[in-house]
Amino acid sequence: MHYICVHGVCHGGWCWDDIRNALSAQGHKVTTPDLPLTSLADDAAHIMKLMDDLEGPFVLVGHSYGGAVISAAAVDRKDVHHLFYVAAIMIEATDNFMELAQNAPTPLLEPLLVTEDNF
Repeated sequence: MHYICVHGVCHGGWCWDDIRNALSAQGHKVTTPDLPLTSLADDAAHIMKLMDDLEGPFVLVGHSYGGAVISAAAVDRKDVHHLFYVAAIMIEATDNFMELAQNAPTPLLEPLLVTEDNF
């Protein structure tokens, strides 16, 4: 298995360093990419391209926003065997997180700024 660990919005691939080191020490392949963070579609495409360039099968691990990314990146991929959500957004690949969040308002979402393109 090849683990691809996907960070959230306020992190980079570096946040997985300890996990990468521990899994690598056990003989696993581990990739911890930096997302472009330009849009969910771009970020998912980045992970899909990465999988195209690497040897699978894959386990995708997402933290926070990375959960939405791995959901979108895994669609129709037969080489993705598992998805792990670590304190992550767990939605269907076709769902829009911001639309879902508006249906369940909480005080934590009040300070978020939503752009015209729902980002």
